[in-house]
Amino acid sequence: MNEFDTVRHEDTDRRGNKKVLFVKKVNGTVYTASVERGNSQLGVITLWKTKARSGA
Repeated sequence: MNEFDTVRHEDTDRRGNKKVLFVKKVNGTVYTASVERGNSQLGVITLWKTKARSGA
């Protein structure tokens, strides 16, 4: 996932860690990655793969 359709800042916790959702649609499949950034590190927390809803 080098390019994304949408990126959304979800939350910043009290330690300053930022949580971001990246969404990419590819051939009828939607990939969503929940990423946390803090202490100069970036980590993928969760990756979802779902079928795209028709008409969406």
